[in-house]
Amino acid sequence: MVRSTVLTRLADGLPLAQSVDDDETERSLSEYKQQAKLIIRRLATPNAEPRCTIESGPFTLHYLIHPPAADPASVVYLTITDKSYPRKLAFSYLDELSKEFERSHGSQLAQRNLRPYAFVSFDTFMQRTKRLYADSRTAQTAAASNLDRLNDDLQDISRIMTKSMDDLLWRGETLDQMSTMSSSLRDESAKYRKAARQININALYRKWAPVGAVVLLFIFVVWVRFGLDRPVKRFSLTISERVIWADGNPVSSVLINGSLPGPEIRVNVGDRVLVNVTNALASQNTTLHIHGMSQRMTPMSDGTPLVSQWPIAPGNWFEYELVIQNADQGSYYYHSHVELQAITAYGAFIVDAPIPRAYKSIQAERTLILGDWYWQKSDTITKGLLGNPFVWPGSSKAILVNGQALNACNETIAKTNAGLSCADTKAASPHVVSVPYATNIRLRLIGALTLSYTAFGILDHNTTAGGPFTIIGADGTYLNPVPHQTHVEVMPGQRYEVLFRSKSAQQVGPDGKAGCYWIRTESRWRTPASGGWAILAYPSCTESAQSMMLESGPPLPPGTSSANATLLPPAEFGWIAKQFSPLLWSGAGLMASAPQDWEVKRRIVIQAQQIGVFGTVQNGTGTRWAENGHVYNEMMTRKTPYLIDIFNKAVEVPSYQRAMQGTPQGFDNVTDTYVARSGDVFDVVIINNASAKSHNVETHPWHGHSTKQWTMASGMGNFSEEALAAVRAQGFHHPIPRDTHTVWGGPGASTTNQTLPTDSSGGWTMIRYRIAADGSDSGVFPLHCHILFHSAMGMFTNFVFDPQDVAAATQFNDDPSYLVFGHNVTSRYTRAHGKRPKSA
Repeated sequence: MVRSTVLTRLADGLPLAQSVDDDETERSLSEYKQQAKLIIRRLATPNAEPRCTIESGPFTLHYLIHPPAADPASVVYLTITDKSYPRKLAFSYLDELSKEFERSHGSQLAQRNLRPYAFVSFDTFMQRTKRLYADSRTAQTAAASNLDRLNDDLQDISRIMTKSMDDLLWRGETLDQMSTMSSSLRDESAKYRKAARQININALYRKWAPVGAVVLLFIFVVWVRFGLDRPVKRFSLTISERVIWADGNPVSSVLINGSLPGPEIRVNVGDRVLVNVTNALASQNTTLHIHGMSQRMTPMSDGTPLVSQWPIAPGNWFEYELVIQNADQGSYYYHSHVELQAITAYGAFIVDAPIPRAYKSIQAERTLILGDWYWQKSDTITKGLLGNPFVWPGSSKAILVNGQALNACNETIAKTNAGLSCADTKAASPHVVSVPYATNIRLRLIGALTLSYTAFGILDHNTTAGGPFTIIGADGTYLNPVPHQTHVEVMPGQRYEVLFRSKSAQQVGPDGKAGCYWIRTESRWRTPASGGWAILAYPSCTESAQSMMLESGPPLPPGTSSANATLLPPAEFGWIAKQFSPLLWSGAGLMASAPQDWEVKRRIVIQAQQIGVFGTVQNGTGTRWAENGHVYNEMMTRKTPYLIDIFNKAVEVPSYQRAMQGTPQGFDNVTDTYVARSGDVFDVVIINNASAKSHNVETHPWHGHSTKQWTMASGMGNFSEEALAAVRAQGFHHPIPRDTHTVWGGPGASTTNQTLPTDSSGGWTMIRYRIAADGSDSGVFPLHCHILFHSAMGMFTNFVFDPQDVAAATQFNDDPSYLVFGHNVTSRYTRAHGKRPKSA
């Protein structure tokens, strides 16, 4: 039967009318309606096939374009039907709608100022026609006159294409390509001869469906009750502190399972993941945040202190539970979210899933985690940043690759930091990345960085014109390939997946490097600069060859050091971000395409600025970062975690109604949170204002917890509608969903020693949120700068989704200890299955 129908203006994707569906239909078709939107967006081409049938699971999508696609008043009539519903009847139904809509409203379709769903009254005709076509046998009779004409139209079956959703939407084939394939589909006409037989089969289905439904429901209940609904993977992490020599100099560091980086966690889409985190620190609280995870239905496991949970007290543990969603596939990492512990407390978190056909050539992979290394303890740095007077720790001493760097040991540092001598350890050595010959390798670059905007490259290794790298992913989103890149630029919190073709043995031999190549990392947009090294080693790069390489030292230009040498291309505003576009494939799901402008309900503008405290904002002896005048402190802004207040129905909880009346709209000034509800689509514009103290600007990575957001545009200078339009005309045509967005410095960047007038900005970035309509995004989730120093200094704000429904919409942790500070907390799954983890 006909399930749902939508009419859309083809030129701009504006919805004109849509059938009013009941709640059950709305729930069952929500995914397919999103697919319909993606299909319609790809139809805006003069060569689009005028009629098409698209098979998608248990349903079929049929569309009709009239007038032809080249006409500015062209309308797409799209309906979703059961898969068994005859195609002739579906197009007869669409023809009926087309004729009536053109007769009633055709003269208005070219108007540019139409609002979405301007012809909502047309639903009356749609419902009446839908009822007529509800049963295929009734429809056969009712549409007899129309079918005579339709039979003539459909005599050549190639005029109506049949595609699967996977082929059409996700494998990269465009709709206008389908017309070139029509001749191969003539034999599809045989399907019509089987229509009557199919109707009888459907009658049997209807007869026995209730019995089958009861049986399936029983199986489902048993499946869930006994925890067989999905694979369960358990991990145990302990956060502690000990002295390590990452660059050859000893520093007492917060570590996970005693190593830097911590152990790699690897899971699959669909897994239920339980991570038991024990705090073995002597006097510091801690948490664990899995950076980039959507946390759908598990907001209590986001790991943000006094937002989603109480911090874990020394000697206690917290068992995090999350279910890995399709949108979570890719490269991520976990880290502590208390103060600056994440300088060294981090590790890779990889979500495996089927690889897109476009990248099936991948044969191997290597994970490289980039980090900043400081010679001070993290809590010492925190005290300086928040102190009076303000103490800036400076640029990092080295950029680490998988926890290693190449520096000379400093006797003074060794004695001061740990009471040790350089003789107490062997000389520092860089990380060695071993690779086979002639192999397509995926490099997972993870920016577990504290401060440095970092360029990553391999020296003297080009095998193709331009550069050796093809960028294929960003923050867990597969991209259309961006080839021939000499280097990759990674901000704190960002991840990139890069395809790299290693050299053959014949290519390695003649260059005289014995198969040993320097990997170079360099900071950008900050002075003084930081740098680091690693080694790319082919099978011929033996230990003795590596020793000779280290004795010779890196290839530094005269008068430079490892920190300030520039061996990779210089920084440019925006890098290549505007070229990125998401790869459309079956695993991309509904995140592949950004919501359209007409779907946006409001725009939130965040004015981010460095200000002075302990005095005036211009001359205070302390320094903070403010958003619209608000400074956040993770341990002082709240007395109780937001999520627990909402769960307990405390008096002052975030309010959607209050936020809608706030300034800016969407901001609840009682709880200092931005509030949204299910189904909302809204933009956030982050303005990078000049410092009130120095009048410089810096480059910032803004990280949004919860589901990914789309980077819609990024520009230089002050934000305006004109500036936004100009940037979008030049790039960002297909925005990508990601969780960490760069806001560049532009004019006034501190690296150029330029200053800007008060109340002017160096750059801006606009991101777009879509809150799931089914309530699965409910919770409290931060949006903050992922330069750890800036976040600790207040560059941090919180978004609350569906505050009134949080407890009902999420499977809350039912351990009463979750509500109280200083207790061990067990996951809901473990409590249900009676397997409590041992306490520390």
